[in-house]
Amino acid sequence: MELSQTNTLTVTINDIPQEIIEGCTLSQLIEQHGLNPRQIAVERNMEIVPPDDFSTTVLGPGDALEIVTLMGGG
Repeated sequence: MELSQTNTLTVTINDIPQEIIEGCTLSQLIEQHGLNPRQIAVERNMEIVPPDDFSTTVLGPGDALEIVTLMGGG
């Protein structure tokens, strides 16, 4: 394998398959998508991921994520 090659894997984000770099954390994915981690909720494989765990949650092949934006209002 060449050093310039990157291993990728497929995850599903809001029902859309996407390729990500192997070893990617949920925090990195959130940043790549330009999302504010304080304004979203994330479910991974049908379990809510606490925001404090975003940086330590390493995504794996076949993970299914649902990311929703929290909206305030009155």
